[in-house]
Amino acid sequence: NTGASMSLAMSCGYLNGHDTWYVFTAPVTGSLTVDTCNSSGFDTVLQLYNGNSGCGSLTSLGCSDSGNCGGFTWYESTVSTSVTIGQLIYIQVAGYSGAQGSFHVNLAVTPSNNDCTTAIPVSVGANGPFGNAGANMSHIDYCGYGDDHDVWFTFTGTKNGLLKLDTCGGVFD
Repeated sequence: NTGASMSLAMSCGYLNGHDTWYVFTAPVTGSLTVDTCNSSGFDTVLQLYNGNSGCGSLTSLGCSDSGNCGGFTWYESTVSTSVTIGQLIYIQVAGYSGAQGSFHVNLAVTPSNNDCTTAIPVSVGANGPFGNAGANMSHIDYCGYGDDHDVWFTFTGTKNGLLKLDTCGGVFD
């Protein structure tokens, strides 16, 4: 952020300055965590905004001037929020009390149906869109392939018969 100016006041921190901006499109519905962990000692302030209405109508989703990076990390920041698939998230990183320097921006997304206990109900007909970006392996060896990055769904039938499931139109195998 060296040489950057402050473009929008943040809701946390102190005399923040020299902000830079990033944009992220959520690949799944779930939880997004953004942090500046492993930065070089530069004191950061981090704020997330819902950007679906554009830059003129940003809504704050969270702000942090301290992190949860393990150890003594008062200069690193962490913010988590819920996101929906396709949602635009604007990320503002500034220097606490006008600090300047280099930093890392780390993002992690976990789908809301990442585990059997949080399965999403589906019904007859088209459902979705869904994604598995950020999903973990459930450690259940189904189909004999040790598949990973799985997401979970439930279906309750209304009558007896054959149930046909497909992922036609998917973009990966």
